[in-house]
Amino acid sequence: VLGMEAMAQAAMALLGTDRIPVFEDVQLVRPVAVPPGRSTTIRVAALVRGPETVELVLRDASTGFAADHFRAVCRFGTEPDLRPRLSLNNGARLQLEPSDLYGGLLFHRGRFRRLEGYRHLEATACLAEIGADGSTSWFGRWLPSELVLGDAGARDAAIHGIQACIPHATLLPTGVDRIVTGLLAASEPLVLAARERSHNGDEFVYDLEILDALGGVRERWEGLRLHAVQRIDPPEAWRAALLAPYVERRLEEILPGRHIHVSISGGGSGSGDLSHRPDGKPDRQISRSHAGDLVLEVAGDGRIGCDLEPVTGRGEEVWRDLLGDGFALAELIVRERGESRDAAATRVWTAIESLKKAGVPHGAPLVLDRAAAAAAADTDGWLLLRSGDLRIGTYLGPVRELSGPAALAVLLEAAG
Repeated sequence: VLGMEAMAQAAMALLGTDRIPVFEDVQLVRPVAVPPGRSTTIRVAALVRGPETVELVLRDASTGFAADHFRAVCRFGTEPDLRPRLSLNNGARLQLEPSDLYGGLLFHRGRFRRLEGYRHLEATACLAEIGADGSTSWFGRWLPSELVLGDAGARDAAIHGIQACIPHATLLPTGVDRIVTGLLAASEPLVLAARERSHNGDEFVYDLEILDALGGVRERWEGLRLHAVQRIDPPEAWRAALLAPYVERRLEEILPGRHIHVSISGGGSGSGDLSHRPDGKPDRQISRSHAGDLVLEVAGDGRIGCDLEPVTGRGEEVWRDLLGDGFALAELIVRERGESRDAAATRVWTAIESLKKAGVPHGAPLVLDRAAAAAAADTDGWLLLRSGDLRIGTYLGPVRELSGPAALAVLLEAAG
């Protein structure tokens, strides 16, 4: 965001204008890293390509100014269209505090910690609140303090606010198709609205809008490209709001080819966000499970089943009666995974319940899936089970709203 500011200042000075440019074909090829306690020097080169067009590159002393770190085209003279395009549910703030985000999921510190909460969060979209910060000084006291693009910290928060949609992998921006920039005032709260356009493997493409308190668009990013660079360890305890996008993302990895929507809401009711066909029926299959005040809801094509249960201590005979033939599977998981009997049995119990909800006859075989997908999944609390052509992704982890460890299962038909 500070590289954008530097390029905008150079382009505006070169053309002798105070108009804010539209950025196009932004390429973030190399990061500009400043070691703690050290400094670096950047160089911006700008070339007029037309009456209202400036091509820019940003280079850094770390590479001897011999490589382009950032590249972009700034265009002037066109009135930007800032009518809202993204429509998202704007409800009450979710139970997700800044302390649940920064220091774990998000590495940002100091003046860049601007996210205050989320009003909507799922794997492919979010609506987040960005706090005002009118006191931060970005430059030395003897240097000009004006930022032609306004609040750089809010702009950065709008980018890293998308991270909660992919809570298991650190994302870094690599480019943007087009940015209709605005002057972001540091003294007013803002709202991020973002929706996924596409993703392929570790590459994610999002559109985002930065809104004012009344819903007016201050800035729009079209085709923001994000690259997942490393895995993020699961938190000590999941907030339900973060667990839902995590489950959806991991299921897409474990069971490729299946497109589902996962939500976990409080208050004892489902999300209510599903669309319907003209006859009034949902356009996808739905399965729900209640645990305490939480509701797990899974929607998708084909047979669907899900279950969410807190891990509960029970005696061996009780588990034998509850699980039937599934008790042997739970004992196998205990031996091979080192899980407690209660944890492994609760995991199997959720799988059995998901089979029931999918309409599978009682007593259907349930076995540990030894496919390659299972081998990749069984390192972070995930385990893949199988019943015929049905696959059941199961997860075991602590959930804060359930005051301890919980197991969940999502059943899907094999793709194809």
